Amino acid sequence: MRAAIEHVTHPDSSFRLLDLELPAFSAGPHRHPQLELTWIERGNGLRFVGDSVEPFEDGDLVLVGPQLAHAWLGQPASGATPATFRATVLQFSPELLEDARWPELRALRTLLASARRGLAFSPGAPRDRIAALLSAMPAQDGLARLASWVLLMREIAAPGTEARSLSVREAAEIARDDRIERLLAWLHANLAEPIRIEQAAAQVHISPAALPRFFRRETGKTLVTYLNDLRVSEACVQLRQSRRPIADIAAACGFASAAHFDRQFKRWLGCSPRVYRASI
Repeated sequence: MRAAIEHVTHPDSSFRLLDLELPAFSAGPHRHPQLELTWIERGNGLRFVGDSVEPFEDGDLVLVGPQLAHAWLGQPASGATPATFRATVLQFSPELLEDARWPELRALRTLLASARRGLAFSPGAPRDRIAALLSAMPAQDGLARLASWVLLMREIAAPGTEARSLSVREAAEIARDDRIERLLAWLHANLAEPIRIEQAAAQVHISPAALPRFFRRETGKTLVTYLNDLRVSEACVQLRQSRRPIADIAAACGFASAAHFDRQFKRWLGCSPRVYRASI
């Protein structure tokens, strides 16, 4: 669905800090002019950032750039006691990094450029230090929070902090076409079913021959790549949340055979579904 515009206000603070404890992550895609640093202390599901879709789990730490659509979606495992999802979200204006009155912050401007596609921080000591700073902020007063924000920016921009880009394109490059929004929603709703190009083309009222070019122009990916990314991501969630047979999960996520599922999973994650489940 179309990314909603979130109006972020913090009149009494330089930034907005959210300390969230929820039964599920269910807010749809949204965007705003502020940068957003999100740390998932507890929870798993699917993360959407720009044209990227990936599974997320405990410890997920992502910096999203201005106006880049994003969402974390997660539900408790079926039949289990509802899990508590916990996250800390820090939203701040890019103008903080560009303010001429704070010349020390000029070194962070490259961070802003990198964040325009979204950044996922790699596991390790730097990510742990960032998470520790975030976890302390809700209990701090205004000046202490401001000091922690400066330390956070230093840690994020430090040479030893590793992060990878998520979205292929920046927010300004991503089209806001009602037709592609409608098609993506249909693909998500019919993930377990075989997707025929004629059916997909009918959702946007164009010819099957024109669909591949249209889809790549609007999403930055081919239809097959997008579907495989989405299906493998959903499979990761199900492998974490249940002990169902792997073949059943493959079928529920729309893979025609266990062998095809295994190949796509290895291409995407570098290991087999069995190894992935054993590592959880």
